[in-house]
Amino acid sequence: MSSIIKNMKTGSITLGPLETQFFAWTQLENKEQVKTGDFARVKGLSAKQEADLLYNLSSSGIIVKLWRGLYLVPPRIPLGGSWSPSPYLVISKYMRNLDAKFQISGPAIFNLYGYSDQVSAWFTVYNNKVSKKLYILQYHLDFVKVIENRLGDMKERAPYGVKKSEPALISSAEQTLLDAVYDYKKYGTLPKAYDWIAITVRNKKISPEKLVNITIKYGNTMSQKRIGWVLNELEISQRVINRLKKKIPKTKFLVPLDPKNNVGPINKKWGVIENVNLLS
Repeated sequence: MSSIIKNMKTGSITLGPLETQFFAWTQLENKEQVKTGDFARVKGLSAKQEADLLYNLSSSGIIVKLWRGLYLVPPRIPLGGSWSPSPYLVISKYMRNLDAKFQISGPAIFNLYGYSDQVSAWFTVYNNKVSKKLYILQYHLDFVKVIENRLGDMKERAPYGVKKSEPALISSAEQTLLDAVYDYKKYGTLPKAYDWIAITVRNKKISPEKLVNITIKYGNTMSQKRIGWVLNELEISQRVINRLKKKIPKTKFLVPLDPKNNVGPINKKWGVIENVNLLS
């Protein structure tokens, strides 16, 4: 039976003796995470006593279970007895405990960059270790295993609670646009991703040349054709666009700009079916 008591009126919590000792220990040792067996060895607890303690703390929302036997611990007892760490902390710790290379993209990052106005708790974590879908706290974490050289251009993100030495790594602004075009089946982002590219290029929020470089390095033929068409419509420097054009394999296969149908004029230069219009 749990010895954690929550006051429903004030939102405060009262910890039992063992829970109090646990937090005194984690704070003294500056612990950010705890594994099964860590506290038991210090206090001489049985495996069951420790398991019950960790279960009570995690089910009460005071600590966060990453997976069986591994828990994130707050720097101090949370007010109200419920802790909601940053999703970037959760993802960074999860990946670093797997010794994985990773980068974060998906709907939450589309919103972070202002491409989409939909607030989302869906994070896609491209990585070289594991594929699975998890719900930790309110976050939908979609771990997608890819070959290491598919991990693209990224930047560090270290919000509150994330160590600068262990930052979360998110797709760069340009890489995120490629993700939206490349992985459109997962996100349902075509054809609206073309407008995201158009708006950010016109507002000079991204570098077209960098987008071309990233698309050449990390894109597939379909995403290269689609992004090339968009940049051509935006009248980007032909010198820049031609670098992308030369890298696209010669094929008779036509790529519909809107994958929902195959009806529209054929653009022979890019090998696409022009069944969309960019924002004017």
